[in-house]
Amino acid sequence: MHRIAIVNRGEAAGRCLRAIKELRVEEASDLVAIALYTEPDRAAPFVRQADEALSLGAALRGTRGGKPRPAYLDRSRILAALRAARADAVWPGWGFLAEDADFVAALESRQIVFIGPSSAALRALGDKVAAKRMAAAAGIPVVPWSDGPIDAAAATPR
Repeated sequence: MHRIAIVNRGEAAGRCLRAIKELRVEEASDLVAIALYTEPDRAAPFVRQADEALSLGAALRGTRGGKPRPAYLDRSRILAALRAARADAVWPGWGFLAEDADFVAALESRQIVFIGPSSAALRALGDKVAAKRMAAAAGIPVVPWSDGPIDAAAATPR
């Protein structure tokens, strides 16, 4: 990894920037921290502290189901920004992109490192029944449960 894009904002982005700078010193590496930001954040500390910064444009643009779409969740806009920034790695912080298996798969297909779980792991852990079964198979204690999906209609008291 040489060019890490940070796809988060505020304190989360600041923490990642500090970690990248510390790693750069410890390893004498040439890591570059790239902040992706929206226009309302253009003067935010995390943008000023990054080695490079790239605007995603307006914070809200277009619609999805009649509602404005947040730039930080717009996969196509973020993928275009990553290409423009020549990022070879992405740190999503926490939140929606950090749990978006389709976004991670898109990164994987572009040979961009996702600093987090693989798309396969996200898909498996997103399915709560599969996740509990995987935990149990790995010897991790789980609370007693039905050992499978429950038909919600059948489980609803009448």
